[in-house]
Amino acid sequence: MPSFNSLNGNSNQENYSYEYAAPAKQNNLLTKVFGVMFISLLVTAAVSFGLAHLFAYFVNQGIDVGAEIMLGLMGVSGIGLLVMAFVMPMVMARGKHSLLPSYIVYLSFLSILLSSLYFAYDLGTLVYTFGVTSVVFGIMALLGYLSKGSLRPAGMLIGGLFMGVIMLSLMNIFLQSDSIAWVTSMAVFAIMLFITMYDVRRIKDIIASGAQNNYNLVLYGSFMLYVDFINIFLRLLIILGRNSQRN
Repeated sequence: MPSFNSLNGNSNQENYSYEYAAPAKQNNLLTKVFGVMFISLLVTAAVSFGLAHLFAYFVNQGIDVGAEIMLGLMGVSGIGLLVMAFVMPMVMARGKHSLLPSYIVYLSFLSILLSSLYFAYDLGTLVYTFGVTSVVFGIMALLGYLSKGSLRPAGMLIGGLFMGVIMLSLMNIFLQSDSIAWVTSMAVFAIMLFITMYDVRRIKDIIASGAQNNYNLVLYGSFMLYVDFINIFLRLLIILGRNSQRN
């Protein structure tokens, strides 16, 4: 999970100085964070939809070179996402360069990969899942925004759930139990929800601390929430897809 730990060189995550940022400025920056995240989701949906249709065109028209290039791009994008997951926190922590180029590259890689969803699911399922994700994400974001007190208990809860999922998953390699698989799947979903709430609260606290470099802060905050939204969307897509297959 991306972190603001190195922002302004402050390694103590609980000690923020709230007097530096006026409430109006805090709300303005937080609105920008959600605004950039929303625009990023729209761009991702449009680009992935267009690429899916382009790939289908290549296949239907028998343009093998085009189809092979698209498949190659998907493979490169998978590796690129792993690299960018480390690059973006490093750029943010150093604070010497704009985060925008890295952000655009990350969105491009993820959009290419998500284009494959249009071949696995029908458009109605994707739209429905996006709507459900929006509601779920909105609820968790609101809970994170309204939460009070220390973030440490929430972090410990997330860590405990994560370790439990790992243990159950390792056990299920040998047991091959559908019940355990269902429990771990629901636990992963719960972790994603808690992380969303945790991230919104963390972004709110960092903004309230009067942190410098607001331009990169908005981009990085939107990146964190964008990743949270996509993770919830993909998990719900798997759950809803399984349910539709059973029905």
